[in-house]
Amino acid sequence: MLKVKLTITYNLDEVADSLQDGIKFLKEHNIDSAEVRTIDGKNIAKLTLEETKTLKETLVENGLSVSAIASPLFKWYAGDVKSESDADLFGMNPFLSREEKEGMIQKIVEQACILGTKKIRIFSGLKPDSGDHSLPQEESELLKY
Repeated sequence: MLKVKLTITYNLDEVADSLQDGIKFLKEHNIDSAEVRTIDGKNIAKLTLEETKTLKETLVENGLSVSAIASPLFKWYAGDVKSESDADLFGMNPFLSREEKEGMIQKIVEQACILGTKKIRIFSGLKPDSGDHSLPQEESELLKY
């Protein structure tokens, strides 16, 4: 028998598009931890801080904690790259200015604090169709930011 305590978590939007349906599923399966990415079809990064507080209240009322935010951070093109993407962007624009990227990073960190999680899942970036695929300096600086 395992002696290590494990936390089973499930991404709410992989259960259903509806928050309430996702909560119902988790409760039916005795899972008390959720990863959040989209809530009722809206990416976590597009929720206001007030909506994030309401989400937290709803989850707490249902006995759920947040294990991590599955954020859209770094699921964008670096620098001024313009390319077509067939990746699932979860409702987000992959062409952002540096200021928009910094703003999203700050907001996701604030949301993590509201939701009571220390874990934010990020992506490795979107690659252009051709050219250099190394991590540009700006993206390295954004990781530090």
